[in-house]
Amino acid sequence: FIVSMITIYSGVYQACKDAKSYYKSNDCVAALMLQVSSTNHTFKEKNTAVWALGQIADKRALPLLKSMYEGVPSHKEPLDKAVSQHELEKAIKWCQKGNVTSWMYKKL
Repeated sequence: FIVSMITIYSGVYQACKDAKSYYKSNDCVAALMLQVSSTNHTFKEKNTAVWALGQIADKRALPLLKSMYEGVPSHKEPLDKAVSQHELEKAIKWCQKGNVTSWMYKKL
């Protein structure tokens, strides 16, 4: 369990660090949202940002995530071909209801 928590935290931390650096921002959520909506990032980078936003579970991301969600039934798509509806669905749920790890990201 602890190894999983550390792995998840490391992934979110790196996604946050990369987005904040790229967008010259101190606000992780804002930078990740810019990454998701940008045309300058690959689908894999966008999906990583969607995943990180879901882990952080900040309600500010909800309008963007909902605007991209097409309501397609959940299934795992290749993360390099499109913004994943599966990842969007999970991120929306976590932003609405929170998740077990969101407390770890308050300082990012």
